[in-house]
Amino acid sequence: LNYERTYYHPEHYSKSLLMERFHAFIYGHRHAFLEQDYQPASSDYYPYPARLPVFLAKLGLMEIKRWPRVSSERKDLLRALCECLDSTILKQYIPSAYRDSFLEIIPLRFVWTQPDGGRLRKMFAPVINVSWTWFKQPIVATSCPLEAFGYIAGTCPVSEKIGKTIVNLPCNIPVEFHDCLVEIVRKNVEKFCSVRVSV
Repeated sequence: LNYERTYYHPEHYSKSLLMERFHAFIYGHRHAFLEQDYQPASSDYYPYPARLPVFLAKLGLMEIKRWPRVSSERKDLLRALCECLDSTILKQYIPSAYRDSFLEIIPLRFVWTQPDGGRLRKMFAPVINVSWTWFKQPIVATSCPLEAFGYIAGTCPVSEKIGKTIVNLPCNIPVEFHDCLVEIVRKNVEKFCSVRVSV
């Protein structure tokens, strides 16, 4: 938790990549995050937090107390990200639900799909962990082939199709980094749009 809090935000994300390599070098194949349970066979390598109910209950109580402030901050960030894209050619891809005044959306992520979404993800990769972008395939957060989990190609055709086009930005970052994230998105989207128009 401390590692993620220190490095997983826009200002230090590039340092997190170096720290992960350093951690892997020191500890061999082990990672800072709990990735061993993302394989078909379960691991007893470490006590996964789900096996620590008292810890999770304590954490949950802390989060409940923070929720009124956090939910407001996330809505503000969503609004800023939508406004950032409103003046670009990408506006056509942003789901209309984000602008529906009758809906209260408290986002964990800001998500949309576009035909060349993979190219835009690559542009964000140096500052946003796009390898953890949700829904790029029907089973996520694993480097194993999906067949190892019993998945048969074509079983979820919509998910498979959308996974190639999805763009997914975090909204669960501390408020002090909101302006930084919006600026990162603005610069990369401007660059992306200028290249797209010229092609």
